[in-house]
Amino acid sequence: MLLGLAFHCLCMRDIFSFSFRMTFSGSLVISSTMKLTADSE
Repeated sequence: MLLGLAFHCLCMRDIFSFSFRMTFSGSLVISSTMKLTADSE
């Protein structure tokens, strides 16, 4: 029971950090793209 709970918490933390990284890199790509399009105009 305790082991399953720890495993569940670990999975949730991995999913959270993964989604956070994806969101962070996504916003980085978007902001750099916006800057590139602003510079080209």
